[in-house]
Amino acid sequence: MKALNSIKSKIRNKETFNGEDIVSLISIVFMKSDFNEKELLFEVGDLTNKARFESDFVKDQVKSILLILGNKFIKDKEELKNFGDIMMESSHLLSFVKRTSGDLIEEGRKEGKSIGIGEGVELGRKDGIISVAKRMLMRGMDIDVISELTGLSIEEINSLKEK
Repeated sequence: MKALNSIKSKIRNKETFNGEDIVSLISIVFMKSDFNEKELLFEVGDLTNKARFESDFVKDQVKSILLILGNKFIKDKEELKNFGDIMMESSHLLSFVKRTSGDLIEEGRKEGKSIGIGEGVELGRKDGIISVAKRMLMRGMDIDVISELTGLSIEEINSLKEK
């Protein structure tokens, strides 16, 4: 396989991969060979870890593509986990995933807390209004006046009379 030999040569010579090299690297998985896609994918993953790219970002993008291909070609869960571990070697991808998931969890907590506080305030306000409406009823105030002052419907006020 000419492409594979070329890739290995660039790695041995510590050359930085360009766009054409990246396409060749990823294409190896789809080339005709004595090996199946899964075996080629593991080979390409190992080569990717050894290769030099213009930036960690580019390397992580290549690894992301390989992870997607891993989900397509590796059916055994344990082998897929092993492939994922290989892809996470010397990768900023893992720290990105951890940071991103941590950020999302924190954002969810803040949003949940905000919603909870908002709902709590609303429940408290509603309970306060109901309490005031009950006192107004006990003092014999007109239901229309109570409705106007509290914002409660006449039906809601009548149901308070029954309690």
